[in-house]
Amino acid sequence: MPAVAQTNKEGRCGEPHRLFLQSESGYITTDLFKYIMDEFIKWGTTQNEGLHCILICDKLSIHKKREIVTSVRSHGIHLLNIMPGSLHWFQVLDQFPFVSLKKNHE
Repeated sequence: MPAVAQTNKEGRCGEPHRLFLQSESGYITTDLFKYIMDEFIKWGTTQNEGLHCILICDKLSIHKKREIVTSVRSHGIHLLNIMPGSLHWFQVLDQFPFVSLKKNHE
């Protein structure tokens, strides 16, 4: 089990849910990613009940683990795997196509 330090779960409305996690190696592990996705499911189903979510991933092997993908899909969360090493392209897009989605959510 990874070392976990959580912030106050009773935070103000709109305050992000934060986890501070650490593995022995310093790199993300399957157990750590599973823990993150389990927490995301808990948070997502209480904050955004009934909505589907797309998480953009970079094809790291643990992002494609059948057990994790099946679990998150059953809760309306879809992992979109893009070309390795290309996530920096999407940071620019955060200013354009995704900004309208963010405005609609607020």
